[in-house]
Amino acid sequence: MCGIYTFFSNKPFDLDNINKVKNGLKRRGPNSFGYQLELNNNLFLSHSRLSIQDLSSSASQPMSLKSGRFTILFNGEVYNHFELRNRFLSNIKFISNSDTETILYLIDKLGINKALSLLDGMVSIVIFSREHNKLFFYRDKSAQKPLFYAFSSNYRTFSISSNPSLFFKISNEFQKEYELSELISYFSSGFTNLPKTLYKRTYSTLPGYLYEYSLSEKTLKKIENIAELDEKVFSNKINLQDFNLEAYNSIFSAVIGSRPCGILLSGGIDSTAVAIACASQEKILRAYTLFSNNENIEEYQQALKTAKALGLDHISIELGMREAIEVAENLSEIIDYPNPDPSVISTYAVAKEASKKDIVLLTGDGGDEMFGGYNRYKTFLKRFGSFYKYLNPYIKCKILKRYMRNFFTGCSLKQIVNEDYLDFLSRKKNNILYDLCEIDKSIYMTQHTLPKTDRALMYFSLEGRAPLLNKYFLTMSNQFLSSNINNIEKTPLKKFIKNNIGSTYKLNSKIGFSAYLHKLAKDKYFLDLLQTKVDNLKDIFAEPEYKLNKDYFKKITSRKSNSLKNHDLRNLWLLYSFAICDENYS
Repeated sequence: MCGIYTFFSNKPFDLDNINKVKNGLKRRGPNSFGYQLELNNNLFLSHSRLSIQDLSSSASQPMSLKSGRFTILFNGEVYNHFELRNRFLSNIKFISNSDTETILYLIDKLGINKALSLLDGMVSIVIFSREHNKLFFYRDKSAQKPLFYAFSSNYRTFSISSNPSLFFKISNEFQKEYELSELISYFSSGFTNLPKTLYKRTYSTLPGYLYEYSLSEKTLKKIENIAELDEKVFSNKINLQDFNLEAYNSIFSAVIGSRPCGILLSGGIDSTAVAIACASQEKILRAYTLFSNNENIEEYQQALKTAKALGLDHISIELGMREAIEVAENLSEIIDYPNPDPSVISTYAVAKEASKKDIVLLTGDGGDEMFGGYNRYKTFLKRFGSFYKYLNPYIKCKILKRYMRNFFTGCSLKQIVNEDYLDFLSRKKNNILYDLCEIDKSIYMTQHTLPKTDRALMYFSLEGRAPLLNKYFLTMSNQFLSSNINNIEKTPLKKFIKNNIGSTYKLNSKIGFSAYLHKLAKDKYFLDLLQTKVDNLKDIFAEPEYKLNKDYFKKITSRKSNSLKNHDLRNLWLLYSFAICDENYS
């Protein structure tokens, strides 16, 4: 994977900051660092590279057309880029096997919008158009790779980066100011209302949308939903009857490149399906499974059986206090931007071990959101499933707000939800399963699961890939959820597993990827580390206009309290994540 940083102002970029940029991006791209200066040095384009598909210097970035028309910075992988070369670019004499070069020529021939709609994989990209004196930037619907943008307080300086902390570290033109409504929202649920972040004038790129920034006029606009073009391009490929073959081919397509590849095999349905498709062609050799003493025994034993059946070298990783403390002490460097998901500890432990032998790590991320796998869906399906789509939007929105209570932390006195988004969903004619999964795709997965996985793996310069978020699955999921209100819990993936390894797979209950905070918090040093840092937020919780729960704050930070439940410990981690990252933004 790679790191991106761009800077544009009405005065030249300070070259003394190059090492700061390089160091800030080095874990995302340890193999090489490149930069380019344009417009009398007022525009700075930089890229750190983790070499995957082409290990030569021919694939280094920033990469430009010979004509100079476009320069791009790309973070991600395009799984179908050789197919696109054959289909559209057969007359081009390429100098590398890099998907970056494929994208560059595809944009030159077809235009930015059309080219981006054809890419299958994970895409986060910045494009400099000399012809139009504009920056275009985009990340795909799956949102696997981060991309943030920010304005200075006078809006004369603009920056884009995979690491938002760099906005504040590189230039004092970017001042840290809280976006009050989003700060409260984060404390309330762990989410902000995208594209807004916790800080004023700092935004997260909306997945699936193409943005255009005019360097002449210094104006930004969101110009097209590329995801809608994706639907038109890929929907004609979907045939639910051929799921076994299509799923196999789609998952297998994600194993591309020249670097060794393993899989995070939890023992659950999602990672098992990914392992089956890839192991049969000997594209992965190792499976990594995390365990904690006397915890998740059934999933762990299932992972052992699956790995043996598939002929994979199975590597067991026991989660211990050492890794938990390492994560807590280095959290701001690991995640860069606050993330309330404590399972970053578990992902870190797996990444630490996997990085000894592999450069790419496959995961089963996305399966629950694509195929209705979360247990929390069941209550709503049972209660509202038969008539939800016929209700008026006002009532539907109230039901969706009730669903959002699943994420309510108790750190604020009232629940804060993205009402505009829920209102938008409620006005469509979807069934309730579709809307609940859409909430989790757009909010939970985008702000919790995927950033956590990306950051933990990137800390060890590991590229994470989630094949269940390929274009095939994104499009197929929409059709499946629209037509299978009473057939949930990932039925297609279960059938896929049964068709391929039969009775080898038997898992009766869903556990999920846990951080085991209830066990880690028994260590006095670890718990005190969290509580001491969170203590620094007492002034924020004391502010009346914030309407935060002061009594609850006292409870979870009290050294005398021996009654912190797992919910309380997760909230303590949420606050710790904010407190330690916020310091890094000064």
